[in-house]
Amino acid sequence: MTADSSLVAPGGRWAVVTSPWEVRMSLWIESPVLVELAANTPIFAFRDVHWSLDSAAWIGDDVVQWRLRKYPGNHVPVDLTLQIDCARRVAVCDGREFPLTTAEAALDARLRWITSSE
Repeated sequence: MTADSSLVAPGGRWAVVTSPWEVRMSLWIESPVLVELAANTPIFAFRDVHWSLDSAAWIGDDVVQWRLRKYPGNHVPVDLTLQIDCARRVAVCDGREFPLTTAEAALDARLRWITSSE
């Protein structure tokens, strides 16, 4: 088991906090939460715990880029890139901008699930 970790923005206003949990033996999901540090308030977290953060990188004081997967992995694309502007509360995936409040639905809509008959 690994401990929670955080990646603080260069300006110190925001942090990406991940909480790992074991979905199956030796298969871990890193559940991300985006937090405004001054108020210790989450500004974004997935409702579905099966989203996992593979990587996060701050590309500015207020903008972070996430590479995400969703368990189980029987979908295409395999992973998605989400860029979040924390100050504006918007996200971008595949060139489309949308309110952060609809980010999870937008990401889910990008996944095509593969059934055993395909």
